[in-house]
Amino acid sequence: MNCAPVFRYNTRPKGRIEKPYPMKETSLKKVPKKEILNSEIERERLKALYAYEILDTEAEEAYDNLTRIAARVCGTSISLVSLIAPERQWFKSAHGIDATQTDRDVAFCDHAIRRKHEVMEVDDATLDERFKDNPLVTGNPNIRFYAGAPLVTPEGHALGTLCVIDGSPRNLTTEQRETLQILADQVIATMELRQKNRQLKEKEEAAAEHIKELEKFAYVVSHDLKSPLNNIFALSNLLSEGCSDRLDESELRSLEFLQDSANSLGELIDGILNHYRSDKLLDADREHISAADLLDKVTGLFSHKSRFSYILPQAAKILKIQSAPVQQILINLIANGLKYNDSKVPHIQIEIEMEENFYLFKVKDNGRGIAESDKERIFELFSTLHTTDRNNKQGTGIGLATVKKLTEKLGGEISVDSKPGEGSTFSFTAKR
Repeated sequence: MNCAPVFRYNTRPKGRIEKPYPMKETSLKKVPKKEILNSEIERERLKALYAYEILDTEAEEAYDNLTRIAARVCGTSISLVSLIAPERQWFKSAHGIDATQTDRDVAFCDHAIRRKHEVMEVDDATLDERFKDNPLVTGNPNIRFYAGAPLVTPEGHALGTLCVIDGSPRNLTTEQRETLQILADQVIATMELRQKNRQLKEKEEAAAEHIKELEKFAYVVSHDLKSPLNNIFALSNLLSEGCSDRLDESELRSLEFLQDSANSLGELIDGILNHYRSDKLLDADREHISAADLLDKVTGLFSHKSRFSYILPQAAKILKIQSAPVQQILINLIANGLKYNDSKVPHIQIEIEMEENFYLFKVKDNGRGIAESDKERIFELFSTLHTTDRNNKQGTGIGLATVKKLTEKLGGEISVDSKPGEGSTFSFTAKR
């Protein structure tokens, strides 16, 4: 019989055994195709199959290895990972044959999935009432022996089989059947992992797109706010310089309040922009820089260098780090230590320690300190402690959130050791 229409070729990269069943067993009779396709069980099974998004995908080594092992263990010439779709069985992996799919009507595996907790074994298809007239038996590839272990999802849906096929009658040993089932379970485990990886990738892509949209939103909003804010600055300065002699005390206080509010808004806008632009600091490669040079660059941005002292590793020790984000973290921590400090002479001590796999940076100040209940909250974006700095200005709640974000992107951690009135020590790590 000519079976060319049956096989379609492409060039592309534990339970008991079910023997050939007698037709008198009504539970094993062939169920009409229409009845199968319209059943609720079949609809749920196909829904589960489609959820894996595996049909018509490229060949993958993980599946090809499993079919190769199955054929070798069972001593057969052919082994397949077969998935049963509405009108066809499609092969995710085909060992020993070049076919990619067959019609479902002639699929041995369509019978195997109906007993999803058993290996279906056909010793000689020419003697089996179900298959003796099957074109896959009477013609190429001349199937005589078949054994299929159902691919059952964690939810109990049989999606197809891991099957072995041969041109000579035979039967499997107990060990071979058990191994075939174990390999079938591994096929499902591989599909589960593939699905989870795909879902994770989709979530990462969605998160990246969300971040990109947030960055765009932050830039647009901040940029749009900058223009009217500059007008407020200009107008308030004009009034302050040119009309102060004509304003009474109440009006002067209102003008001063307007200027302070404009300054606070400006700091908030700059903080938002810096927070969402901070990831760009991580684009730079790691570089070699001496600890002394690193700290000179950071502290050079602040006046009164006498306020700083250092405890450094061995003299001229060279660090291998992403310098830009580390500098930004140090700048933010130092600025906080100086701003929220009521000491007559604010002082910052910076320490660098060399651990086996990371650098440990410590920034210690003699400022107000932080209550135990606030130690986690201070790293949350826009979270403030409702206190003002030494210039009587309210913070934005962005600086420490940016510090935490950069630290974690560097593969490190940040913590604070502090008591009210005794200053604070911020410690963060960066991979070596």
